[in-house]
Amino acid sequence: MNSPLSRFAPFVLLLTSVAAQTNLINFQNPGLVAMSNTAGQPVPAAARLSTQFLNTLGVRFSSNSAFVAVVNHGTFTPSAPNLIGGTTATGALNYMQPITVQFFDPSDPTQPATTDWFRVRGDLSPLNTGTGTVRAFAVDGTLLGTQTLPDTAPGMVFTMAFAAPGIHRVLITGTTGTVGWDDVEFLPVRRAASYLPYGAGCAGTLGVPVLSAAPGGLPLPGNIFTAVLSGIGSGVALMATGVTEPTLAPLPVPLGAIGMPGCELWVDAVQFDAMIAIGNQGNWTWLLPSGSAMLGQRFFQQGFVFDPAANAFGFVASNAAAATIGS
Repeated sequence: MNSPLSRFAPFVLLLTSVAAQTNLINFQNPGLVAMSNTAGQPVPAAARLSTQFLNTLGVRFSSNSAFVAVVNHGTFTPSAPNLIGGTTATGALNYMQPITVQFFDPSDPTQPATTDWFRVRGDLSPLNTGTGTVRAFAVDGTLLGTQTLPDTAPGMVFTMAFAAPGIHRVLITGTTGTVGWDDVEFLPVRRAASYLPYGAGCAGTLGVPVLSAAPGGLPLPGNIFTAVLSGIGSGVALMATGVTEPTLAPLPVPLGAIGMPGCELWVDAVQFDAMIAIGNQGNWTWLLPSGSAMLGQRFFQQGFVFDPAANAFGFVASNAAAATIGS
């Protein structure tokens, strides 16, 4: 079965403006203070941009340090005078350093989010040599696409768009070490689909069973999501699924009392599904309903493998996984 991501088309450049719908950060925003345009200088605390827009627009900026520099670049700037530049690990302004833009749910910044459309502009004083590059990544780290442009007049403009799974992280780089970046623009973010492991399993005949999403697979509305449980030596396993956040339930629960020493229950399960393995691996699938009704909803899973030789109860457990239905 093909994973949902295998059906997504490559990214395409938008040929029409969607500016009326987008969030625009031009770095003239109230509360931002710009430093002088002096590469190599430490970035003052007031000119450090990182999470100032996280709880409102759901965007975080970083470089080789946890922040980028807001710089007064003068008139040669799309939205003069301020733009942003990269920083070294020690917190100095350095335009050669990459800039990372990441998206999160503004209502819960611990949760990743995505946007379908992103734009950024280079400064208006190109050297007519070298290039700039923008790379877009999905929440699972998959590279969605790359765009490289020459640093020529009147300045670089990168515009990227994806119907799905959406852009979670953007990496901005330049080869000349002189380009500043301005007018970061993006469509409003949505909570991202994810399937993230947590907790620890316990060892059986084939080692510790491992629960993960199928390669490239995410719980997306209207698509078939597949979770993979490996290490099923007997060929038989159970998938436990719950909907209660682990922090709201008394988890994990040690299972030594029922004959599974060293194993723990990580899911407040409301459903168990049998799986038959092929080649020591079993798949759990779900065709998610189409539409937006389930966006942001979460479920939690853990696999249990029948292994009579492992302990008195005859089962061992995998790690758990937290799933978010998103876009």
